[in-house]
Amino acid sequence: MNEQIGNLLDLPFETLVVLAAGYMAYRLAFTGRDRSHKTADVVFSTVVFALIAKALFGLLATAGLGGWRYLIAIITVAGTLGVGALWRAVLSTWVFHFWRKIRVSASDRHQTAWETIIANEKSKPTQLLVRKKDGSAVMCERLGDFSKQPFGPCPPMSHGKVGKTPNAYLTYVIDLGDVAGQTLERVIIDGAYVTLGVTPHADYGLPVTGRYDGYAWVKYYDGTQATADAMLLAKYGGMAERPWAADMVGTGVCYAILTFRYNRKLFQGLPQCRFEMGGIPLYDPRLD
Repeated sequence: MNEQIGNLLDLPFETLVVLAAGYMAYRLAFTGRDRSHKTADVVFSTVVFALIAKALFGLLATAGLGGWRYLIAIITVAGTLGVGALWRAVLSTWVFHFWRKIRVSASDRHQTAWETIIANEKSKPTQLLVRKKDGSAVMCERLGDFSKQPFGPCPPMSHGKVGKTPNAYLTYVIDLGDVAGQTLERVIIDGAYVTLGVTPHADYGLPVTGRYDGYAWVKYYDGTQATADAMLLAKYGGMAERPWAADMVGTGVCYAILTFRYNRKLFQGLPQCRFEMGGIPLYDPRLD
């Protein structure tokens, strides 16, 4: 084995650069997509990228950089990797679509539909089906419409009236962890950390101070709750669609309820929220 490696390293410098660039570009282009590749596929694909590297190396050598072979090597590798990235991001999809269009082949060489989905980084879910314990099901289509919204157990909801503004209060219910006992450390609203007050609102929880004072509140449950939230039951229990029911406790689930009062100057759209969570409580075996 050592003798074979030595023989390989004795190859001309240009050959080593071309082979290395070819294989690196192959790995970049097909990582995660090479499950069905056989030895011949690996070798042929590497050779194709190596030919591109050879052409680039020769072009640079004749362009006045002949005395800078290490610089040529770096540019050759970088350029070949760029071609591999381009193949992965764009060209592979175009080629497969072209073969299908001219009826040469409809195969993408993946063995299952799931492999095809994984290999295509642009694949996104289009439908969500939730089957409940009572046998009924709830289905949501066109998930892309909600791709920028907070992830949670329910869509944003609204209630109340302030002056002439109907549905003046916006409510988020956001799942933050499925292990009870986690702590909520900090909250980010629209990209900025906010400070929570200490005196809770009777319905909405702790107020957000500063510029959001009077317009944002956060209520947090750590998963040990035994009953459904009273505010959600009162405000949304009578909804015609997706009413909040008494059995919606979220046992063992850490979740936050965020309430926002309508203010066009503060919120240009739906508020974007992020959270910093503390760790779950663990037992120290050293106490045994």
